[in-house]
Amino acid sequence: MARISFPSIHRPKRRQAPRHGEWPRSRFTTGMFSAFAHRNYRLLWTGTVITQTGQWMQQVALGWLILELTNSPAFLGVVGFARGLPMLFLALPAGVLADRVSRRLVLMSAQGAAAVVALALTLLVFTNYIEPWHVIVISILGGSAMAFVAPTRQALVPTVVPRENIANAVALNSAGQNSTRIVGPSVAGLLIAWLGTAICFAIQSVGFLWALFMSYRMKIPPPEEQPNRVKTSMGANILDGFAYIRSLPVLSGLMIMAAVPTVLAMPYLQMLPVFARDVLNVGSSGLGLLMAASGAGALTGALLFAAYG
Repeated sequence: MARISFPSIHRPKRRQAPRHGEWPRSRFTTGMFSAFAHRNYRLLWTGTVITQTGQWMQQVALGWLILELTNSPAFLGVVGFARGLPMLFLALPAGVLADRVSRRLVLMSAQGAAAVVALALTLLVFTNYIEPWHVIVISILGGSAMAFVAPTRQALVPTVVPRENIANAVALNSAGQNSTRIVGPSVAGLLIAWLGTAICFAIQSVGFLWALFMSYRMKIPPPEEQPNRVKTSMGANILDGFAYIRSLPVLSGLMIMAAVPTVLAMPYLQMLPVFARDVLNVGSSGLGLLMAASGAGALTGALLFAAYG
């Protein structure tokens, strides 16, 4: 008896459903913005952009406030020093701490502290009780909080995206932060001219609270236990980090490349309020545009790296 053969029916493969917290694969999530496919990264990136926008708004408003209070360019330098000093002494211990305890917890604690500091500054300015020494104290406290926010936020990136998306995530972080260098100062300059400096500090405090909420919503699994790991002191960990950098000439070169513009070029931002008010006579709105100009080129470079790097 002859066999009867039936034509085979082609059944298309079922597309695998995306995991919880991930967007479906598309041209958007596999190209220039591939890191955005991961929910935790979207939350981290959103919090980063919000807080950095507030930070740039605060820098514009704080410089303008200092000139109004003291009319002293020298005091602008003192305030800038007060903001940067905690980063110099606390950034390394903060990085070690982020490797020892929950990074999400460290980030939330630092964001909460920064929100309290920003709220205190807002109330002092709104009530006209602000004094120059208040600004110095608040600058030190705010700089201390940001010394923990910045390294912890960077250390979280490999935790919230897979290895193949880390380069894209870092580039998108850079693009987002550089875009805040354009948006934050521009908006701050207009708000100062319209409503005064206090509104900028209020927006900054709300931004930190919103970023804290974003961090709270992140679902990060606990790190794997390493019972055989030798626990060393924080100082020993910092020295190990320096030894590792010295052992790799590429890292040493990158550190020098990052330090030179930070030390020799970026301090001009602290003096821009004087140029805007006394030299160029463009007011607070002009100050915002002057500060925003430096972010345009940085944003372009970050976007190009995200696309081709």
